[in-house]
Amino acid sequence: MLALALVVLPLLVNFLSDDTPDWLTTPALIIPITVCVFAALAYDQLRTPAEALVPTAAVDARFAARLINTTRKTLEARDRGSIDVEAGTVLGPAARLPLTLQPAGEDDGPHRAVSSAAELVAAVVDSRGALSVALVGDPGSGKSTFLRDTTWALADDAAARLDRGEDPVMPVLIDAGSWPSGLDLARHVRQVLQQRSAVPGAAVDRWLAAGTVYLLIDNLSWLPPLRRKKAIEYLNAFRTAYPAVGLLLGVNAESTRAGGAELNLPELVVEPVSAGQVDLHLDRFRGTHDELRSVARDSPALVDVLRTRLFFTTALLAFPDRDGTTMLRLRNGDPRRAIIESYAESMLLRDDRAGSLAAPQARAEREAFLRDLGWIAIQLDRLNSFYLRDYLMVEWIPQRTARRVINLSIGLLVALVVALSAAAIIVPRHPTTGLGVALALFVLLSAFHVPDRTGDTAIPVRTARPRISWSVSEFRRGFRRFGGVVTVGCALFDAHRLYQGLSVWGSLDAGQRQRLLIFAVVAVVSVGALGLLQGAQWGWTDTENWAVGPVVRPFGPFVLRSARWAAYAAAISGLITALVFATGRLLLTAFSADDQSYREVFASLYPAFDGGVLAAAVGFVTVLIVLLSARLEVTVVEARLRDEHLIPSDLPAFLHRATRLALLQRTGGNEYTFSHQILRDHFATRPPGPVGKN
Repeated sequence: MLALALVVLPLLVNFLSDDTPDWLTTPALIIPITVCVFAALAYDQLRTPAEALVPTAAVDARFAARLINTTRKTLEARDRGSIDVEAGTVLGPAARLPLTLQPAGEDDGPHRAVSSAAELVAAVVDSRGALSVALVGDPGSGKSTFLRDTTWALADDAAARLDRGEDPVMPVLIDAGSWPSGLDLARHVRQVLQQRSAVPGAAVDRWLAAGTVYLLIDNLSWLPPLRRKKAIEYLNAFRTAYPAVGLLLGVNAESTRAGGAELNLPELVVEPVSAGQVDLHLDRFRGTHDELRSVARDSPALVDVLRTRLFFTTALLAFPDRDGTTMLRLRNGDPRRAIIESYAESMLLRDDRAGSLAAPQARAEREAFLRDLGWIAIQLDRLNSFYLRDYLMVEWIPQRTARRVINLSIGLLVALVVALSAAAIIVPRHPTTGLGVALALFVLLSAFHVPDRTGDTAIPVRTARPRISWSVSEFRRGFRRFGGVVTVGCALFDAHRLYQGLSVWGSLDAGQRQRLLIFAVVAVVSVGALGLLQGAQWGWTDTENWAVGPVVRPFGPFVLRSARWAAYAAAISGLITALVFATGRLLLTAFSADDQSYREVFASLYPAFDGGVLAAAVGFVTVLIVLLSARLEVTVVEARLRDEHLIPSDLPAFLHRATRLALLQRTGGNEYTFSHQILRDHFATRPPGPVGKN
């Protein structure tokens, strides 16, 4: 770009002045500059990076220590919200049901000797991280706990090896929910390590090439089908590109394939827990859980529920022998539902910071809290995501009449404000045009709010980004479109002008010859660019992310964000308007005023640039008002939903409290999800009312 700018600079000067010095366009100036610039660019591309010329052992060891420390901190943060770790802390290691692994399929390899986390860690260390396997099991079977335990053990082993001066195998724990859909796995690993541990990309590339990192990926099953398909394709491509890097994936049994893509990994299946193992482990809690043990003996349904590891630890936490606790309602009721309800309520009772919710007599407040949690679970099922305020749009109002009134009122208000703003900008300079633009904006923005937005989220709205591709076939087909006709017409017009100039070349003076050469250069470049555009194909690619509204908190960052997007819109609209008017003016000049100087031609383009400035001002005001109106809509709808008791009175505080109680977890930004899929599925189908009389 620098070389092109330096070469084209003299030509631009010629456009702006008719009295250009000869030394500015002489080859003695242009050729040395071009050679020097391209030599510098070539040297920059071919030179050996500085970091490759210095010893990296000590630097990589420092980066490895930093990665291990941040991995441990990440695990500590996750353990604070883990049901399994909570049970282990309160009741000891015996609270965890055994997790037995069984290799699936006929594939041979080191994974066939793995039946526990300790054996997997030993296999990973022995193979220097090259062991890749998928851990398959049902929700709640203990996959996430297994991944966390394996990461802890690998981090401890890596720290010990670093202390001994040996090369470690460093674990990298990745949540698939935070994996951007358009990013391949290698780039995502670089991004994660740079953000989480401040490890530079060059060091990450060396680790990937040497196979000294081990990737542990969880929550792949939570991704929507299209996004999971792309993630599986990225995983298979990553294994081909980096065969020395091992992978451990935790997935549900039905999530190993999606949309024709299938994980190319050997599987370790989590063996289901037998009823005998449940009885054996309950016997270890004599004296503290006798009531749970006695009810389990008489209730096969309860034993079947306790075979899920998550429910087993939940029951141990929720039903210790204490005053006022009864398990009788589990005999004839729904054991699964009762255990989850009791776990959620016990979390509230044990939390000193829950305020009135933690009071034993505050049954009504706790029931309201769980009801609101069910409302969030329903929204998660509808949208597969939940944002703090972004989705509180008019679609959420259940009454059709109220929805229409609010939608039309906001639409008319926004359209009126935009129309008045556009008229105030344009009418003083161009009265007729200003009134026409204001009327057009009012009609368009009003019509946008006329349809009834029913809030049907069976197919949620997704975000998309523009995509452009180029091919020879599109280049050929492009000349049959309108753009191709324009390109051919411009080429014929330029060829005709050049033929006229070259036919009288001998009679032209030096200035006329210079202008003809400049015209030839510009003609070739412009027609060549138009020709290249014939092979371009524009489209929209689905980012596979749910649409996020422009609403953020607090209001200051939201205004700055809206102003930034409005500035982008202003620049684009102003530039397009100026170019359209300037191009039209240049064409008229080319046909009617051959003897005009370039200074006079450019002076005639000032009105076009003036129109571009007006268009930019209108675009900025329009986009800014439309974005700010989203905040108005959210405020009105939130007040309406709160008045009808469909959302908590203080939604941010509610989400913060549920996160502290390990019922929800914050996955990034204002996005929240349940700490486990079983909790989400339960609360999404929970009836609005207490469970039983007690």
